[in-house]
Amino acid sequence: MDGTTRTFICYACADGTESFYTGNGYTLYGQALSHCIAEYAYDLNLTQIFNKTCDEMSRAIIQQRPELIMKNVDRELIFFAYKLQPTMDKSEVRNIFMQNINEFLSQAIPADNEYAKKSFIFTEFNRDREACNELVEILKKCDQGVAAEALKGYNQSPTDAITYSTEVKLVVKDAQTLRSGAARWFVMDSAPRGRVLLFSQLPELKNEVDRFSDLFQQMYFSVDVHNDVKCEQIMATLKATAAEEFKKDAMIVMFIGHGYDDMIQGSGEGQNVMLIKTIVEQFSDRNCHPTLRQKPKVFVFNCCRDKKHNALDNRQNSIERDWMDDITRTYICYSCAEGIQAFYTDSGYTLFGQAFSHCIAEHACDFSLTQLFYKTCAQLQRAEVQQRPEMYTKNIDRDLYFNPGLYKEK
Repeated sequence: MDGTTRTFICYACADGTESFYTGNGYTLYGQALSHCIAEYAYDLNLTQIFNKTCDEMSRAIIQQRPELIMKNVDRELIFFAYKLQPTMDKSEVRNIFMQNINEFLSQAIPADNEYAKKSFIFTEFNRDREACNELVEILKKCDQGVAAEALKGYNQSPTDAITYSTEVKLVVKDAQTLRSGAARWFVMDSAPRGRVLLFSQLPELKNEVDRFSDLFQQMYFSVDVHNDVKCEQIMATLKATAAEEFKKDAMIVMFIGHGYDDMIQGSGEGQNVMLIKTIVEQFSDRNCHPTLRQKPKVFVFNCCRDKKHNALDNRQNSIERDWMDDITRTYICYSCAEGIQAFYTDSGYTLFGQAFSHCIAEHACDFSLTQLFYKTCAQLQRAEVQQRPEMYTKNIDRDLYFNPGLYKEK
């Protein structure tokens, strides 16, 4: 029973891979991570710093493919914010900050970059709702009424729990900024954007299946739904898809049904099961088409993860161990922690599916996939039953934004 929460676990290399060091007293991973911390910790969160580290290490002759596991993480971890953010909600601290602003800014921003200074001030104040309101009043006193109203509107984003709808249709908010390409983001700007394989084994969750199908289509994904299929059929579909030339931006595989011991359960009677690691491995660099290797792959397993066999069997089944891991640019999302069951209600939705679908509809316009998962974890913490979702990232070197409503003409 995994009770680990708000925990980041960082590995220097993939399963089955050795970690190397050089004659100058540094490991390959240590060199990359330390430089990324020094260069980017003032601006990027831990996950983004890890992405940068993976990007740096992808240029090395020896490929280690670092991995990050997030266990029930519900918010970002920003190292530089420890100096300012935790106390920025106090007016006396804000006053000190303003009185000594040049000293603070000199530690993070080049002296001749006025735009960066202004961006930093707005960012730090807007982390807290009360501080943001105070900045609105400052803008009004400076005859910046239009800017004050715009900031006031920004500050109305809800902090309370989302009120869940039982209707299948949720409207995805359109993004205003296209975050695609360059060194920081995965390319996500085509229409269709990507492909979704959605496997469902429970007829009573038809509402959830229909909702996710509609959500992804709103974000320009083509969706193939497979209901009540055996593991052999699932495997055949995965193999065929992975072997095809892939011209879209992203691949998503979602499973909604029963599971245990790091396996999913197919339809029919008896032990019709398949290892989760076998599913993911079909899209490894070794098995997938070359056109899919550089694209982001997302796996969502909305199923129970309780343990029915002994620890040795579980260790052999684990996604984390026992095979040479050449899986890259891959997100693996679990609806619950190891040893825990995933629950659903009589309204036709799982607890995880309700939270995740609403977070996509509400926040995919501004948030990356990792941030959407944080939001989902935060929502589920308000539930009576604690599932503690987890995300594994395997050699992720940039952020993934869905960019709903925006695309480039090809």
